[in-house]
Amino acid sequence: MNDFATTARQVWYAPGRNAPLGRCIGRGGEGAVYDFGRGLVKLYRAHVTGDAQVLRAIRRKIEAMCRSTAFRDDVRYAWPLFPVFRDRDCREFAGFAMSKKSGVSLQAVCTLRTLRETFPTWNRLDVAHVALALLDALIALEAAKILPGDVSPNNFLVDGTGNVSCLDVDSYQFCADGELHKCGVITPMFAPLELLDNQGAGLERTSYHLRFSVGLLVYHVLTYGCSPYMTTWGDCPISNLRKGKTAMGGSSGRASAFVPRAIFQRYMDLDRAAKAVCLKTFIDGHHDPAARPPLEAWRAAVERHIWRLKQRIAA
Repeated sequence: MNDFATTARQVWYAPGRNAPLGRCIGRGGEGAVYDFGRGLVKLYRAHVTGDAQVLRAIRRKIEAMCRSTAFRDDVRYAWPLFPVFRDRDCREFAGFAMSKKSGVSLQAVCTLRTLRETFPTWNRLDVAHVALALLDALIALEAAKILPGDVSPNNFLVDGTGNVSCLDVDSYQFCADGELHKCGVITPMFAPLELLDNQGAGLERTSYHLRFSVGLLVYHVLTYGCSPYMTTWGDCPISNLRKGKTAMGGSSGRASAFVPRAIFQRYMDLDRAAKAVCLKTFIDGHHDPAARPPLEAWRAAVERHIWRLKQRIAA
């Protein structure tokens, strides 16, 4: 089967009207992204477009998102602008156009090495402000009942002023005209327990799922790439997540003897309010989704953490 996503040189955006594609700037399992004028185009790969039922569902979702104006002009989101097609009659759906965002992967601020290489003048306070900007973008989506399903550093950009942009918007769970468009993908390291076994396929996402995933991502940012499930029990973080083994040592907040001191110290360096939402999310909320604090609680905790960091700098 011809994979249009990898061989395309042009796309059609209206009957009889086409435009050339620029360089390919990235490829993933679902599609490829190209420069397209001042913006970008995402083209879906053959294994997606080859399934007529899947393709129809994606097209309905993209066209519904293109009609929605709530986030279309918000600079924080790479929101679909209009669909694009393989043919001059615009019958064969291929993907969509979106605005171009500046910055580097959020992962750049999640290790000390990459932070120093990318933003050499930044410190913990700057990174905490990035976590705050990330939460603001996600809180706005949740308030509109739009739920990002595949939460991971790779789906966000951060620029030199600390602004955060959201990518992979077409995977968001989105409801329009009475139809719920689900998200069928996850990143296991940032997924709640109840989504791991089926990889999130076909499940309706809830705010409880989002709270856990965003909590993991914010923790990842604030602790320079750590996971609350990063331990030395001989298992990887995903395996420890399944078992509920955390570096926080249970509700007492004391480190386990099996947790490396450096990992536990990054948790201990968080403000008391940040530790509290961590415990509620990753211990109380591990098996009880309803116990997970809302994103607004995480935002308040990060604001408190920022205030504490400013106090230390001023001292």
